[in-house]
Amino acid sequence: MSKVTVATVELFEAGMSDLRDKVEKLNKRAKRHGMEALDMRVVSEQMVDRVIRTARGKSVIPELQYTVEIAGCEPCINGFRLIARVEFNAIVGTVVRANPALGDDYDVSEYRTLGPICEHCGTKRTRNDVFVLEGPDGQRKVVARNCLADYCRSGDANTLAEWAKCMDSFSPDACDGDPDDGDCYDRGRANPAMSLVPYLRIVAMVKRRCGWLGRTKARDSFDGIATADIAGRVIYGRGASHRAWMREMGFEAEEGDKDYAEKAAAWAAGLDCNDSNEYRYTIGQIGRAGAVDLRTLDGYAASILIAYDMACERERDNAEKAKTAKNKVYWGCEKKREKGVRVTCKGLHSFEGHYGVTTIVRFEHYPDGPDGADKAIIVWFASGDRFNDWKVDGEYLIDATCKGHDNSDKYGKQTKVNRVKQCEVISEPAGDDDEEGQQDHNGVAGGNRW
Repeated sequence: MSKVTVATVELFEAGMSDLRDKVEKLNKRAKRHGMEALDMRVVSEQMVDRVIRTARGKSVIPELQYTVEIAGCEPCINGFRLIARVEFNAIVGTVVRANPALGDDYDVSEYRTLGPICEHCGTKRTRNDVFVLEGPDGQRKVVARNCLADYCRSGDANTLAEWAKCMDSFSPDACDGDPDDGDCYDRGRANPAMSLVPYLRIVAMVKRRCGWLGRTKARDSFDGIATADIAGRVIYGRGASHRAWMREMGFEAEEGDKDYAEKAAAWAAGLDCNDSNEYRYTIGQIGRAGAVDLRTLDGYAASILIAYDMACERERDNAEKAKTAKNKVYWGCEKKREKGVRVTCKGLHSFEGHYGVTTIVRFEHYPDGPDGADKAIIVWFASGDRFNDWKVDGEYLIDATCKGHDNSDKYGKQTKVNRVKQCEVISEPAGDDDEEGQQDHNGVAGGNRW
């Protein structure tokens, strides 16, 4: 049975023993349930500046960092394999966790509307989770935990459920709180729900004072306490020592924290409810619910602030690009030949067809000069290999006949030309990369430089 990568983690020397202990515990569980043991393998190691964050501050020290791969065998009981584990959360709704062996791009969004039904016994009742299995014939079925053995006709069928549990040990919202650690809290005993905006306001306060550390990175690198866990201590701490710790850390709410939390929550609520990405879908569900389950989904909820920050940054970048973007216009009159047109070659792409090699040459032309507000995209479908005739970013004077104008959703306004003749080379790029990728464009010499 081949092994698949369950997780890739980066951690420091002190964390290696903790990770080994975790894998050892999981392997003991695997042995009890007849599963193959997990393997740990150090992929690389390097010296880095380690930032140690605690609830009382942070420091930087140089330390050896390891990259470790954890691999395990995906169980297949009597031909049945696990596709996904579907959990039912009373606050957020359905949370789908795909089998990691399927890959990051595997779409399991069809199970988001699944109810607590077992297609084996046909009963619908309150359940914590169900499992999507795929049989030897490729047919899928939703099976409840207590029907697994009966459905797979094997006493080892519960191995599939144990595999799902094992994978959760490396999932982004795995429970890392240690009740014996003064800087953490017992998430299993947390109140089940809290309104989202007040929760994000507390996370914003912690993030402002201590910076951001996600639970996944905190767990994988053993690099201090996650922001969500510090927020949990703020929420659930009691007594004089807790009040002293709050004063020491300077945890005082500011009006900006509330505004930040409200905007982030509104952004999450507005995410596409049909997004195929399970992370975005889950934080969108939390945003639309307006509440967070602090026992299982507080890590997801806290990360809404970071996802919102990234979305705002992308929006600012796009707005900045839009300020300097040129308007796309058409060039020339249809079927009319123009001479001495100054263009810049922006792309070359060739492919094999029924009639030989065709090279697509893409030019840009600036009617009012390079500093003007307009540009025209000129596309020439040239017969033969033209990679030796043009250089990307080279400037030329050409004669060409306008063949027609297109306006597509993907490329916008484009002018197609034919009978192109190179009249003069104005300038060519200093670096000639003719030797790079000579066979990249479907075996045609010259490379794909589109």
